[in-house]
Amino acid sequence: MVLALGLLLLTAGGAAGQSWSTVHSSRQVGSEDVLDVQVRYGSGQFQMTGADTGILYQMELEYDEESFRPISEYRNGSLSIGVEGTGSRMRFGRNESRGSMNLRVSRDVPVGLRMEFGAVRATMDLGGLQLHSLDLSTGASDADLRVSAPNPIRLSSARMKVGAASFEAREMANLNAERLEIDAGVGSLHLDFSGTWSGNTRAEVKIGMGSLEISVPETVGIRLSRSTFLTSIDAPGLERRGDELLSPNWEEAEHRLDLHVSAALGSVRIMRVP
Repeated sequence: MVLALGLLLLTAGGAAGQSWSTVHSSRQVGSEDVLDVQVRYGSGQFQMTGADTGILYQMELEYDEESFRPISEYRNGSLSIGVEGTGSRMRFGRNESRGSMNLRVSRDVPVGLRMEFGAVRATMDLGGLQLHSLDLSTGASDADLRVSAPNPIRLSSARMKVGAASFEAREMANLNAERLEIDAGVGSLHLDFSGTWSGNTRAEVKIGMGSLEISVPETVGIRLSRSTFLTSIDAPGLERRGDELLSPNWEEAEHRLDLHVSAALGSVRIMRVP
């Protein structure tokens, strides 16, 4: 049974020359075998978590209707959601970051996620989602990604492109990803590979200029190869073998992280955690 898409528009007073509206949109799980979600959100606060049982998606959006228009289009298991510019001059002031989007996505069906952010403060928890694909792109954003519970299906590949800001990803082992590709511009990047390991992972991490910290459990084997320029490498406990650095337990570890790092003008630190 499908709950029809609901929209509620409320205009509220804001800063001079701004007209704020709120949109609510939701749908129950029907006959979908998969849900493919595309999110486009340019400015404001963004939050994302898994939805309650039986809910395909829920969204609450607050936006300046003089600068943006809402996107909420669903058809045959494909959802496009977020905002797009109207072509009007962007307005800035003390309420410029008031816009917000709160999205909840089904844990009941396999999900493909493609998310594109501009100048956004994003907080995302993908825990428990059945992720079959993940493509994340951020601009000048501060992003906090968490995977608080294991992905029950194997994710063949996840791609993340990070702009000029900070990015933290926690409990990345719960993604259950075979391959990770992370491309960062300028800023700080922290990747935490704690969580439940269900298979080996190959990760390719590129950072243009800034700091990169990678935390890996002591029980996981690490093989590190790198291509760096004017970049310091701090990897205590790893042993050099030819052009690679390996953890002492690389050969016998039940799970392994095969890591390649490309970096310029910055620092790279590999930390072993309990």
